[in-house]
Amino acid sequence: MINTPNMHNTNKLISIIVLLFMFTAFLERSIQEGMFFDGITYASIARNLAIGKGSFWELYYRNSWTFSEHPPLMFGIVSIFFKLFGDHFYTEKLYNLFIWVLTIALLIQFWKKLTGRNKNSGYELLLLTWVIIPAVPWAYPNCLIDCTMALFDLAAVYLLFNAYTQKKYIMPSVIASAILVFCATLTKGPVGIFPLAVPGVYYMVYDRKKMPSALLHTILMTAVIACIYWLLWQQDDARQSIQRYLDEQLLAALQGKRENTGGDLGRYALLVELLNQLLPAIAPCILTIILCKVLKVKPTQPYSKHVVFLILIALGSSLPIMLSVKQRSFYLIPSFIYFALAIAMFAYPYYSAITARYNVCTKTMKTVYITTCIAIIAICIFLSTKFGQISRDEGYIKDIKTLRTIIPQGEKVGICLEMDKDYEFLAYIQRYHSMEVNLQYATSKYILIDEGWCNGQFTDTVLALGYKPINASTKKYKLYKKE
Repeated sequence: MINTPNMHNTNKLISIIVLLFMFTAFLERSIQEGMFFDGITYASIARNLAIGKGSFWELYYRNSWTFSEHPPLMFGIVSIFFKLFGDHFYTEKLYNLFIWVLTIALLIQFWKKLTGRNKNSGYELLLLTWVIIPAVPWAYPNCLIDCTMALFDLAAVYLLFNAYTQKKYIMPSVIASAILVFCATLTKGPVGIFPLAVPGVYYMVYDRKKMPSALLHTILMTAVIACIYWLLWQQDDARQSIQRYLDEQLLAALQGKRENTGGDLGRYALLVELLNQLLPAIAPCILTIILCKVLKVKPTQPYSKHVVFLILIALGSSLPIMLSVKQRSFYLIPSFIYFALAIAMFAYPYYSAITARYNVCTKTMKTVYITTCIAIIAICIFLSTKFGQISRDEGYIKDIKTLRTIIPQGEKVGICLEMDKDYEFLAYIQRYHSMEVNLQYATSKYILIDEGWCNGQFTDTVLALGYKPINASTKKYKLYKKE
């Protein structure tokens, strides 16, 4: 069907549906209380930094423990949100939304650059391919550090690709990309360094005669990053922070001293997880190709080189994770961006051919816009009923909310040694009332007992020390106070 002034490309209709789906799914998770305990822990550390506990280079979590699991950049950024919006359960959620929107905007811009089209570019195909990877809509609302690192790296890859494609501002783009890669490594360490491979991969795929330029650019990027770290190394607090991270996290992980999350497969569990996560994204693209053939629609020119380029970047951002036996599906968040781009780019010639043939008339589009407005109102009403509800860890959140009506904010509460292994409890009690735990329980005014963790003798010991039970309407915990 030929486009006329009264006809509209179906891309508009599909993009509206995809965007509504994406933001509804994200906001429905975000406006409720409760997060994965990593995210709760990170939010607590950022909040502590915002209120003056610890410093950027010496992150404070609880007691005498200096947090060294990750470099400090994301915590510094999130702490700004706490300073701006206060200590509310939704503060870290606003940060998640900020990262989500920026990532989507950059993805759309990257896609338009790849397709060479500003209008009807088919970016909705990319967004759908990306968002139906199961780990993606789960990770971003949970304040995971991988999402922030992925944004820095995506910006670096885009800058380089744009400069090489346009053949303009190449050296400034190389330097700017190096700074972004530095930010990625200051967010989650060496796993964020993969954009250094972009110059070599780009020229290998598109113009092998310029491989010497690629080597020069990679060396320059490496030099910029090394120079920044060298300057930081001259500062005592920065050097000590980096050294703690290297010793306690990075080297331990490379030596296999961290927990083995891959089971019998060990490092190769990552490949199985990668396949499982990508299957939902591959399926609709295959259906698009099949539909194109059934309808006997001739696909447009393929983007083979783009697909190869994106797959190589995706592999470069995921396979190095196999160096460690500690693996999680959300560690692949940065690589899912490029896998989604590659999958969508492969299917795009078929998708664009279908959407170009079947158009929507102006009258139908007006109905679509009216329906969209009604849908947005309905979604807002639906989301308003979810605001402040508890999506996970309800037992922890309700009990801690009850405890904070009794125990002063910031109090150090005595617990048994075993409860110090209940990491969700430790994260929530810190996040919701700035309370900390004290293993030297006899020195605390309050003692909290979880009988699922503490043995029966601990209660007898607490009573013998003169603590009296407090009638608190908690389901999981028993609270004692020294008179």
